[in-house]
Amino acid sequence: MPEGYARQWYEDNLEKNPEVERYAYLYFKRLCNGELGFLGDVFCQIWEGKTITMAEGYIVYRLFDLLYNGEIAFRFIDTIDESCSDEDVEGNQEIINHLPEPFRGKYWGGGNVEYDGLITWSKPVFLITRKLCKTVIKVKEEKWHNSQLWGHELGNRARLEVGYCNPETVFLHLASGQPLARFPYGYKKICLMEQKWYKSLYRLNIRSIEGKYVMVDRY
Repeated sequence: MPEGYARQWYEDNLEKNPEVERYAYLYFKRLCNGELGFLGDVFCQIWEGKTITMAEGYIVYRLFDLLYNGEIAFRFIDTIDESCSDEDVEGNQEIINHLPEPFRGKYWGGGNVEYDGLITWSKPVFLITRKLCKTVIKVKEEKWHNSQLWGHELGNRARLEVGYCNPETVFLHLASGQPLARFPYGYKKICLMEQKWYKSLYRLNIRSIEGKYVMVDRY
C-alpha cells in the first residue's frame, strides 16, 4: 500500500467538502479514546507507539458509514481464544483449527505482502447487512440482534488479517471485491465481511501491483 494514501484521499475529499473534517475529527477522537469497541478495532487497530491520524479517522468514518447503510455485509465467528501475536504462527493456527463448522483456515504469519492467511468454508455461508440512517452513532453490538436483515451469500474463502491493521488495509481489501476476515487483538471472535457492489460505491480503479492492491485512479 502506498505511503500517504490515507492522507491523499482525505485531503482530496476535504477540498470537495469541508464537512469531511468534522467527521474525520469525530472518528479520530473516538479511535483515540477507544470508544468504537470491537468494530472499531476491526476497522483500525493501530500498532503501539503509532499515532492515529485525522486521515485514518476519515477512512474509519467512511467504513462505518458503509456498514450503517447496509453496503458492507458481515457476520461474527466465535473463537476459542484471543488472537496471538503476529509472529506466533503455531498459536494462531491452533485457534483457527478450532473454528466452528463449516469454517477452516490457514495462518502463515503477519507482515506478509498481501494478508496473513485464509479462512475457508465447505458449505454455503451467508452474511447479513443492516440498514441504518447516516447519523454517526456509537455501535453497540447487541443492537444488531433485532435488526432487519438481508441475506448475502459469500464465496468460499476470505483473506485473513490478524492483530494490528490500519484502516487503509481494510478499505483496500474490501474495495478490491475480496471478502475479509478480521481477527483483532483482545477479542474471541472474527468479523467476516464483504463490501457489496464495491465498484459503483467507491468509483475506484483498483489493481494488483506486485501483490499489493493500490488505488491508481478515481473517476
